[in-house]
Amino acid sequence: MTWILQEFFSVSKWTRVLVFIILPFCAYESQATNEVFSEQEAEENQTIKLNLPFTASTSKSLSISCRRSTDQKVLYHYHTQKGVVVSEHQDEQFAGRVCLDNNAPWKGPIVLVVSRLRTEDSGLYNCTFKDDADQTSHTVKLHIYWTIDVDVTQSSYLAEKDNNITLEWTFTTTPDCSSDVSHIFCVRVNDSARLYETVAGVVVSQFHGEQFLGRVQCDEDVLRKGRLRLHVSNLKIEDSGVYNCKVKIGNCLGSKRCALKVIDSLSSMHHYPTTATPPPENQSTTSLLYKVLSPGIIIITARVMVTSSRFL
Repeated sequence: MTWILQEFFSVSKWTRVLVFIILPFCAYESQATNEVFSEQEAEENQTIKLNLPFTASTSKSLSISCRRSTDQKVLYHYHTQKGVVVSEHQDEQFAGRVCLDNNAPWKGPIVLVVSRLRTEDSGLYNCTFKDDADQTSHTVKLHIYWTIDVDVTQSSYLAEKDNNITLEWTFTTTPDCSSDVSHIFCVRVNDSARLYETVAGVVVSQFHGEQFLGRVQCDEDVLRKGRLRLHVSNLKIEDSGVYNCKVKIGNCLGSKRCALKVIDSLSSMHHYPTTATPPPENQSTTSLLYKVLSPGIIIITARVMVTSSRFL
């Protein structure tokens, strides 16, 4: 380091100025090209969106290219010059199934839509983006699973706060799947809060939010029989929401949603009969209205009846 400083100060003043000017530009160019990695999984025949961390500049000349690393098959290629599309193509395997999510990709983040997914679409894809100002790389690991049937015993649940509840899902496997459940991932849809997660039978508690920490237990005995039962204790009002559970068994994946509503008290809810039954012959009209309407309306009805009787 001392030798470098001696050499630096031994050169002329203008040479030192030139070095200071060039070095920042070199550092900028090295930072302009970066690489990002992401992973995404889905079931066959589904449609997914690949959010590429590319935001184009005001330039209308750009190039987007995604290739699978193993066989160099082109997932998608898009190239424009001065705002005019000069080439857009993909490998036969992906033909008609991949497109840009927005018509003018230079106006915002770039999203690729891949539809009618197949298990053979799985792989590691390298995507590059170029425009007049930047060049960026992004690697996507895509895993497409065979579909298994996942269902819920109830589509919605209603419970009181401070009580306990059991949410239950059922699933069936196929010969293509292994015998053991490899991953369970249950999350609240509206805010991505993790309700429960296991990997190879081990609970991933470090990823559970504080909201559900220590309040969710899984019934391991029935899990081997194709039933996922989650016991949630000490319910809170903020536990309400729509929950989606994914079950992964080997190369198979399935998911299903259910809704949970937690309220202060079930007794505070007003249940009115949907239909009225004819009263016995000796029952008055007022008593019939008592069953159908609220007490406040009974008083009003009674007054109307009395007032009407004056004209009889």
